[in-house]
Amino acid sequence: MDHPRGIITGCDKNVEMFLPWWFDNLQKHSDLPIAIIDYGLSDWGKRAAQNMGTLIQKKSISIAKCKHQPSKAYPKRRHDARDTYLYKPFGLQQSPFNQTIWLDVDCKIQSSLDLLFDTPGFGIVINDSYGQEWAQKYKIFRSSDTLLLNSGVLVFKKNCSVIKAWADKTLSEGADYVLEDVLLSELIFDKKLPITYLPESYNAYWPLAKEDTCIVHYKNPSGKAIILQEMMAKVCGAPDAR
Repeated sequence: MDHPRGIITGCDKNVEMFLPWWFDNLQKHSDLPIAIIDYGLSDWGKRAAQNMGTLIQKKSISIAKCKHQPSKAYPKRRHDARDTYLYKPFGLQQSPFNQTIWLDVDCKIQSSLDLLFDTPGFGIVINDSYGQEWAQKYKIFRSSDTLLLNSGVLVFKKNCSVIKAWADKTLSEGADYVLEDVLLSELIFDKKLPITYLPESYNAYWPLAKEDTCIVHYKNPSGKAIILQEMMAKVCGAPDAR
């Protein structure tokens, strides 16, 4: 049976170490039910996820092999994680909730998420200035007018048409893409899909986060290093000195 509202994420053995950190911060501000998609968790990761909420098995989806080789824009680490990135719309369709908030496991929740559920339709944040500069520098999009979006935080309802179109494009044109954000951004701007742009405080890149930021996104290797520092500080009982 579907639940009215809930939180969902996806995780594999490469990033499962961040699940307890993600969950601890989420639980400070939300008592909503949680579902975690098994992207390839270890036995430890599966047990941890089951202790946090509902564990959902990843569906078998065949995503075409990428046409492109690693590059400065898309280094090898991006290609190595490509299948996980591009699976995202299919994972969203597996949500057991009627209205869902997706949170990447490198997102830190700092205040209530309740207002996000007032979002009409599909909600997403425009990527920060660093992301737009990256897209312009490497000419990521066919049109220079396309804005890069960030799918680290999403709000959507069951049977969302945007997610259906996203999944369809992934199956038909996935070979042209490495990152799900690039594919989704082009889809939304090319097709002029109906979406709601969320305030940046709901998905703020960590160097740009402010006191009133609701969700801080510790994306990229530098962000993951900060998460590990926080985790070690908690284990050692030391205050965060930053």
